[in-house]
Amino acid sequence: MPDASLHPSLMARDDDAQRLRALDVTRSFLVQAPAGSGKTELLIQRFLALLATVERPESILAMTFTRKAAGEMRERIINALRDAAAGVPVSDAHAQRTRALAQAALTRDGALGWHLVDHPARLRLMTIDALATGLAREAPLTTRTGAMPAFSEHPEALYHAAASEALTHAAAGDTAWRTLLDHLDNDGQRVVDLLAELLRKRDQWLRHLVGIDPDGLRAALEATLVEEIEARLAAAHALFPANALPRLAALARHALAHLTGEPASAQLVRALHACHEAGGIPGTTCDEMADWASLANWLLVKTPAWRKTVNQTQGFAPTGAAGKKAAERKARKREMLALLAELAQVPGLAEAMDAVRHLPPRRYAEATWEMIAALLTVLPRVAAALKVQFAAQRTIDFSEATELALLALGTPDAPSDVLLALDQRIGHLLIDEFQDTSLMQRDLVLRLTAGWVAGDGRTLFAVGDPMQSIYRFREAEVSLFLAAQSECRIGDVAVEPLTLSRNFRSQAGIVDWVNAVLPKVLPDADNPVRGAVAFKPSVASHPRRDGASPTVDLASTDHDEATRVVCRVRDALASQPRENVAILVRARTHLASILPALRAAG
Repeated sequence: MPDASLHPSLMARDDDAQRLRALDVTRSFLVQAPAGSGKTELLIQRFLALLATVERPESILAMTFTRKAAGEMRERIINALRDAAAGVPVSDAHAQRTRALAQAALTRDGALGWHLVDHPARLRLMTIDALATGLAREAPLTTRTGAMPAFSEHPEALYHAAASEALTHAAAGDTAWRTLLDHLDNDGQRVVDLLAELLRKRDQWLRHLVGIDPDGLRAALEATLVEEIEARLAAAHALFPANALPRLAALARHALAHLTGEPASAQLVRALHACHEAGGIPGTTCDEMADWASLANWLLVKTPAWRKTVNQTQGFAPTGAAGKKAAERKARKREMLALLAELAQVPGLAEAMDAVRHLPPRRYAEATWEMIAALLTVLPRVAAALKVQFAAQRTIDFSEATELALLALGTPDAPSDVLLALDQRIGHLLIDEFQDTSLMQRDLVLRLTAGWVAGDGRTLFAVGDPMQSIYRFREAEVSLFLAAQSECRIGDVAVEPLTLSRNFRSQAGIVDWVNAVLPKVLPDADNPVRGAVAFKPSVASHPRRDGASPTVDLASTDHDEATRVVCRVRDALASQPRENVAILVRARTHLASILPALRAAG
């Protein structure tokens, strides 16, 4: 993996080697391709390389997330073949590599009579949803759908209808529904709205409700709570400087003897005792969670910032008249303020301490668990009502299409005729934007590649970038990418992780700024369990442009923002008068103050 400390020339050489390795069509790869790294070009090169080896172009299946991406890939592959046939000149190294791969593919095309340029439909590039719909259509008896229903990209009305129908037909004495309604002040519409939102995410929970043991689930969830709590405590513990611990213990002992003012809470007294006895800070078990919370309140103000002053409430009483005791109190107060100043210099410690005082209880309250138990009963019924809505409206959503496809394929132990037929037809699978794969889509990929073994000639090639995961609204799980990367495996298929590092899109001023800033806001290491993604640096292919690098302005009002935009536009036009200036906003309403300010400024 590229390291931010490596010289850019070394990163560039490593990047070239990784790109070349990705074209080994005898091996399977998982490629992390950051923004601007030429991911689509690499996918096209891999596709062309495969075309030069296969007997039928249909044996290569490339899956994308959008129809636009599939269409762009198809067009660029055909253009590469057409330009190679016409001998259109190419210049840069990447274009020359694409040209060589296209020429080899054309040779294979001519030998086997494919005529791909004239018949581009033989290239199998499609969205995952289109593949799922096609698979379900191949086995109408297995999926019990008959004629394939229409596909809806906006099925929210169906979710609401299913939740409302399930509530309407609930028995008067149904305790599960009564619990939900009581919890939401008997607001039926709110119950329906919340259940509809859960139906949108049903591929995340429905699989876990089959044959569920509520008591076992509660034990497992509470064990997870304990694990998460102790991980947060351990993280805070690890950030404390070792040389600060003896001083903290001594100051805690002093504070215990001088707590005055408001009656000191028993918990603060206990926490200070724990610090004193532990020689600094408490241990990291759940039993010490309350001590950590009190310690955090002792050291921090309400916002996650260290105290700038301390008083009798923290155990540092006014010094009073001159004398030995007053001098000692002054000295301890100075030591405390010095320690707080030192701790303020430790990156992330204030945030970690703030997190421990907001940790949840280690066990569910009975009222809370009654609510969860009610949901465990109601949710399968609402999911069944949604299937009725799908059948009545002859319409399905993303999740239902994928579920039908999985049903059509059978299981690895009991494969359907559809899966057995596909096993003969698919020799190479390419997946774009793998970081945005959902759990059900992952299952689809696993089903398609079940039984593949190393050396059988079939390959899996997945490309994506966990730093760009954007499809949480489609139930994407970036943790799937991270887990596959760390385990070097996607289902039954062993994959070799590769990471690209060259950025062909932005000039060095932008790339260097991103490399400097983003490591401060992203975690230090990947964590598949949490879906936490560490930053991977890039090296720019385009040289730095004078005076061109990102800047950040903070505006407190819309008027202030508009004024700053006008200043930026003036500066840009003054430095590059012949270039265009673009202003990007998230929504049209955000232009309400900016447009009048631009007009006023001419």
